[in-house]
Formats: sequence, structure tokens, C-alpha cells
Amino acid sequence: MAVAGAAVAAGIGFAVAVTAGDPEEKGESLTPETAEAGQCVDIAEAAGRIDITEARCSLPHDAEIVLTTEVGDAIAGPAELDDAEGVCRGLMDATDVTQLDDSEVALEWGLLIDEPSNIDPYDRLVCYVRSPDGTLTDPLLG
Repeated sequence: MAVAGAAVAAGIGFAVAVTAGDPEEKGESLTPETAEAGQCVDIAEAAGRIDITEARCSLPHDAEIVLTTEVGDAIAGPAELDDAEGVCRGLMDATDVTQLDDSEVALEWGLLIDEPSNIDPYDRLVCYVRSPDGTLTDPLLG
């Protein structure tokens, strides 16, 4: 029994070592509180929930986070929260908006709020952009 346990432990260690060296390994799951502007992410949508996972910007990825702020800052703006592009553009630095506009990639805008059914002015809001075909290959603001 002890031999079987040692073999399983060695197999797990080997699998972890192989996975850790894999260049396509996905990063950690992010929340609106842990997400930061400039991070490249992969997005998974299921049952009305959107999950974001950190991705390497040097590899194909789904989206890039372009702004994080508090919902209260967005609500004070002229755009409604269902207008992701209007909200995000209105809160972003003009230089960053120009850089996104100059990108050769057509972009779709999105935003995430941790609990959209119970919005508090201090909740975090995450703005992201992605390509309509679902893949970005380079950082947009980096």
C-alpha cells in the first residue's frame, strides 16, 4: 500500500511539473475585485454567468481589461450601465481610448459587475474589449 501511495504522489508531482511548464496554461480566475486594467483574459459564459481567467497576452486570448473602477463612478456618468461602450469610454483616459480606436482590430465592449442584480455604488466594475471573432493576439493597451 505504501508503494502505491508513493507512485501516485510521484505521478501527481510529474503532472504538475508538466502543466506548470505548459505555455498555454491558464492563469487564475479573476473577480471584479482582483481584475486590473491591462490584463489579458479568457471569458467563459454559462447559465448567464461570465467567468474571467487571466491569460498570457503573448498567446491568443479572448479579451483585455481596459478599466476597473467603482460602479458609483459609472452611474454618475451620462451613459446607462447597459451601454458598456458608452460607460467605459466615458471613464477611460483619452489616450487609452485613442489607442483602442487606432487598433486594427474591430472591438466589442463589455462590462462586468459582481452582483448586477444588487448594485452598490462601491461594487467594482470591469470594462473589457474583445474581437468579434473571439480572439486577440496582442495586448491593446500594453
